[in-house]
Amino acid sequence: RATLCDMTPSRVSRTLHNSSIRHAAQDQMVRALRARGLALKEQLGVLEVDSSRGHLLPSARQWRLSAALRSAPRPIKIRIDTCRSLRDKVQRGHYVVVVTLIERVAGKPLHFSGPGTERLTSTRTRPVAHNGRYFDSDLLVDECVFLLCPPDSQLSPSLTLLLEIYQCKSRLTPFDKCVGWAVFPLVAANFELVSGKFKAPVIRGEYTSHLKLHRSIEEHYSADLDRWLGNIYFKISRLSRYLHSDSEYAVRLQYTSQLLGLRHPVAINPAQPAHDGELSFLDKRGEGRRNHDGDAEESVHEPLLHDV
Repeated sequence: RATLCDMTPSRVSRTLHNSSIRHAAQDQMVRALRARGLALKEQLGVLEVDSSRGHLLPSARQWRLSAALRSAPRPIKIRIDTCRSLRDKVQRGHYVVVVTLIERVAGKPLHFSGPGTERLTSTRTRPVAHNGRYFDSDLLVDECVFLLCPPDSQLSPSLTLLLEIYQCKSRLTPFDKCVGWAVFPLVAANFELVSGKFKAPVIRGEYTSHLKLHRSIEEHYSADLDRWLGNIYFKISRLSRYLHSDSEYAVRLQYTSQLLGLRHPVAINPAQPAHDGELSFLDKRGEGRRNHDGDAEESVHEPLLHDV
């Protein structure tokens, strides 16, 4: 590194000039920060320890909140993307995907005991056309459905999601029939509901209770590829739970908002979609479709499935 003695006079003058500019800018920044600190101190005061108050969220309230959330059902959003490799394995027509919660593989469907809650554990997508030609490989569904899973205290490791592909009634088919089905586990190894993007193999034909293990299903279509219809791609997202028509996260923030002098968190209205693109399960009953702008479209109830 060269010293001032080794520099030319012009370089020495440039170095001193740059150093003076740098020191001036540093002094100006220090003065601005000091003035800002004095203004904040005058406005907010000095941070002190408040010995008269305990934890922000009292332990009794925190316990009641956690206990209530453990008994609150967990809504999930399932985005059915596409079903690939169908081609000419199925006939030309309209198809829907029926999504149902079952207790285990080859088990019975689950439902809540309350009246009018059938659509909370079993729902379907809108009809999608498929031409049934050899080059029509994909059945593009691109729709979100919503289900209500059991609460954490009643969550079973064997909880399974059943996806059935039904061909709707038309002039070619006199009744609705199931052309394929797939199952997927809903509980992960940490005993929580799964979340992410997945795919599952679709078995040809109607749903059967003879295959009682996921391994047996894989061995079933591995022995004969004609039993394999394709793969269905979907995404599962966990939504916030509801306590007395208020969102889980709004309830958690309500107490601290009062302390900070902020407005109360806006509770998600069950009759309106949430801000994050989530659709309230209390309104749509498991039926909703998102357009390209992210807005919710109106659900159309079409009585196409007579046997489901």
